[in-house]
Amino acid sequence: GGDRERIELPEVQGKVLKALHSTGKPVVFVLCSGSAVALEANEKDYDALVCAWYGGQAGGTAVGDIVSGKVSPSGKLPITFYKSTSQLPDFLDYDMDGRTYRYFKGEPLYKLVDDSRWYFVFWTASENISRYEKGNPLTLIVDDGEIDATINSVDEDGDMWRIIAYSSNYDKDLPRYISRDAMVISSRSSGLIIDNECMTTRKGKPGVMVRQKTGDYKFVPVNVEASDGVQSVVSDTYFINEKKKMVNTVEIYDEILKDPGEGN
Repeated sequence: GGDRERIELPEVQGKVLKALHSTGKPVVFVLCSGSAVALEANEKDYDALVCAWYGGQAGGTAVGDIVSGKVSPSGKLPITFYKSTSQLPDFLDYDMDGRTYRYFKGEPLYKLVDDSRWYFVFWTASENISRYEKGNPLTLIVDDGEIDATINSVDEDGDMWRIIAYSSNYDKDLPRYISRDAMVISSRSSGLIIDNECMTTRKGKPGVMVRQKTGDYKFVPVNVEASDGVQSVVSDTYFINEKKKMVNTVEIYDEILKDPGEGN
């Protein structure tokens, strides 16, 4: 018994983790501990980390629900995870300087977080990556509203790019979602959302066919502000064209023809 001299994962457990990673299968590391464990040396050997702490009688059921995807974990890290034992003062030094989130001055492996910040992850193709820079704002449009967010990181991930964004907008439904369909607007745009299949062209200009009072459909030009390839945000009521002239466009109550086909 007694206290451990180091907070790293025991060597034999690190070897097991490495062996699991070598299979090429995604590894979800379920960590059962009473405090922080230094995982910098092991981080490359797992794809996801679940801190299960001391789960109690129903802990296995709870972890099973998370790993199987039945529920989305919504807990936030309550303590700071250091990279290694070397970041901490001597074990016999009882001064709080250099310890915990309040007094630690280094860069931890995982930071303490709370409900004031929520993270979202999505992927985009290389041709779109110029729209995304760390620190820039973006908007996630979901079926029941909009979520304003800020880009936290942009990293290459195989043939795609992984974007991680965060938001302070709390939605009581967020913890229920593991994944969710959303339209991402990488610049501050406002207007109407229409399906791309509703758009056509006339003389090379994009537009939609709007139903008139007579029942006929009339081509109305649109100004596309943002698009994800499936839906687009277009200007509402009017826009200013390249000749600095005001152009009347689609309005919120207009009835638009679906799938009008290509124009000329």
